Amino acid sequence: MNFFKRNIFKSISTGYLVFLATNIIALILTPYILKYVEKEEFGLYILCIDLFTWIGFLQFGTAKVLGPLVAIERTKKNEKRIVTLFNSSFIFQLLMAILIIPLFYFIADYSASNDNSIHVNKSLLFILFAVASGIQVLKQQLSEMLIAAKQMHIDNVLNLIFTILRFVLVLLLIPFYGITTVFGIYLLIAVINFIVAYIRTKKVYPFLDIKFNLFDFKTFKTLLSDGIYFSLGSLATILILKFDNFFLSRALGLEFVSKLYISIRLILIGQKIIEILFNNFRPYIASFHGTKDNKKIVQFFHLGSKLNFVMAILGISFILLINKSFIRWWVGESFYLGDDIVILYAMFYLTYILSQPVRIIMVSTLTKIKNASIARFIEGILRVIIIYTLFTYTGIKILPISSFILTAMFQYLYITYLVSKTNHWQIKKELIRSIVFLLLPIAVTLSTFVVDTKVILWTFALGAILISVAIIYSQKSYIITFVNSIKKKRSE
Repeated sequence: MNFFKRNIFKSISTGYLVFLATNIIALILTPYILKYVEKEEFGLYILCIDLFTWIGFLQFGTAKVLGPLVAIERTKKNEKRIVTLFNSSFIFQLLMAILIIPLFYFIADYSASNDNSIHVNKSLLFILFAVASGIQVLKQQLSEMLIAAKQMHIDNVLNLIFTILRFVLVLLLIPFYGITTVFGIYLLIAVINFIVAYIRTKKVYPFLDIKFNLFDFKTFKTLLSDGIYFSLGSLATILILKFDNFFLSRALGLEFVSKLYISIRLILIGQKIIEILFNNFRPYIASFHGTKDNKKIVQFFHLGSKLNFVMAILGISFILLINKSFIRWWVGESFYLGDDIVILYAMFYLTYILSQPVRIIMVSTLTKIKNASIARFIEGILRVIIIYTLFTYTGIKILPISSFILTAMFQYLYITYLVSKTNHWQIKKELIRSIVFLLLPIAVTLSTFVVDTKVILWTFALGAILISVAIIYSQKSYIITFVNSIKKKRSE
């Protein structure tokens, strides 16, 4: 099958290798770091990582648009257009990176201002992270160029090297310099990563030069016209995915930021496993769109959605069964927020995972970016209003519940409607399929209010197995055909 090219297998395999190594290292480092830093200091680091996404909206989405457009121009071998696209995006982002550095500092300082339990020099930590954030903004432009060239497998190998380097440096230095070590290493890796990405980009695109006179305002307007809606979507993502730590740091303190991070760590790992798989298809979807091969896009959506659902429910049900015992062994039960909170977050992330195939099609083909971004922004604003209105009555539960409801409505169902309508798919059929996928997380979420959590965990696990078997059985003819085609190719 032409769809499964060699590079995509390399991208997926190396992506999972890096992911596995990164998370093993994180599992080792977290309890090690907590031996030398306070819960609040660790929470401050997690908060800063989240806040980096807060200032991402200032990129106005031009990098997100740059990647798909360059991928399309590569199919046409239009070097001149690629140079213009890159410079029009990169030079603008250079100005934004300069602005982001002081802005990040002030946002971070405000977010942590209510917690006076940290005795290290917070200003120094914020400066280190702010500079690293500015550098990462520029590096993202280079990353999009490399993704467009289907170089993700090389990116993955380099990320593995940087992860190992970070691991070694933290082990050696944190006993002497505490949390400052973590922030300092974050900046060092950002600098090295940028230099390496620049060298690689020049190698892949030898005709590429960075010059201010190559900035084209008309091209920039093209990037911005779609990009600004990506930026609006980024701001919405902050309010949907990254608002919780900010809210908890202000309402309950940085210790709760640490507890939330650790309580749902395995769920985030599960979500990332599936995300890695599907993100590798982005440049291919863009290429199919550039050659107007809608048939393969439809194939990706239908088969990908079913595979996505099976992986998600099996993975999350398993994680929920072992999560509490794992945390008790890993860092201690004092970091665990409770079964009910974790189940609710799991259902939110399950719904977010379910929306991934259709979101990847939307981003890769630049389908209705304006409509989707405005909808996501409304979703984010509604979530903030709901949280501030109901937190006093419901406590932390309102954070995952609001995310689940609004993500199902806006990011899953509405984007499915937009993509289906634009590509002339059967809208009613696709929406019904999506609603069917949502029935399971809806049932689990409602049951947390009336059923014992242990019963929920085991019932969900059993249901996930039965549903997965049914889906795989229904696709057995395709699986047999696919396996036979692989055997035929091997014999040839």
